[in-house]
Amino acid sequence: MDDTIVANFFVLANIVAFLTAANVLMLILLLCFLWHTNNKLSLPMNWKLVAFSVSLVGIFATENVLIRKALIPEDSLEIPFHWGFLLNSSLLPKDVQYSWLRGHGVVAIMFPKVHKYLNWLVKVYPYVCYLQVFWVAISAIFVTFFPDNTAPLAPLDIAADSSIAVTGVICVIFDTALLIAFVTFLRTTHAELVDETDWRFATIARFGIAANACAYAAFALFVAGAAMDNPFNEEVIWNVSYCCLVGMFVALAAMKVSLHRRDVIDAVSTAEHNARNTKRRAPPPPETAGAAARRTLE
Repeated sequence: MDDTIVANFFVLANIVAFLTAANVLMLILLLCFLWHTNNKLSLPMNWKLVAFSVSLVGIFATENVLIRKALIPEDSLEIPFHWGFLLNSSLLPKDVQYSWLRGHGVVAIMFPKVHKYLNWLVKVYPYVCYLQVFWVAISAIFVTFFPDNTAPLAPLDIAADSSIAVTGVICVIFDTALLIAFVTFLRTTHAELVDETDWRFATIARFGIAANACAYAAFALFVAGAAMDNPFNEEVIWNVSYCCLVGMFVALAAMKVSLHRRDVIDAVSTAEHNARNTKRRAPPPPETAGAAARRTLE
């Protein structure tokens, strides 16, 4: 291999290692936020977002191994790549599920007839992802236990690629529907949001648009990378695609933080309002003897 190409791969591997560490830090910050705000990890809103973050850590860690695979004998790193992909594919559906948990209320308001179909699509989506996991798992078993028998790998790769394509189509349909619902909601909502529900939906819509834009970019870059003949360019574009997924996670996490801050502000305002009302309704202090005498003289 040319020394320049080797140097480029080393630089890329080091960048991906840094991105892995950055995603680990974001995962730690998310867990600290949940702990500090007394958010239970068992709640679907929380553990799905945490699972999405874990999948991003797994993606970049696997990519780091995959990139270094170009610098050493290929067979020695086939096993971690397949099993790493297996882990990532099983966790990635959580981003769609989390987006739906947050955004389905907006869809129900704007397009109630479409809501039930999207709800069904979200329920089917994990099984499509698990189907690609199944094919990759079979490939991993062959590579691990039958390294000399490579004949079954070609049809298994075709089946896995087909599952990935179906997964991508579902994601595009889902993201498009959410994006249209979010944009329509913001265009039809009054500038003055006096209703708390409207404000929450508007926040979800704004951050949801940002998350969907990142998802579109990630899908487009992944397809572009798959069409590349140069392995180095392919890896660069794919890792930029994964960075777009990080942007999607940041948007969803920022949505959660923004909604929490609003809840805290509303709770404080409600407590102050109740305190003022209680003070107004409080009985007058007991009249002293001197005041009673003066009132009698008047």
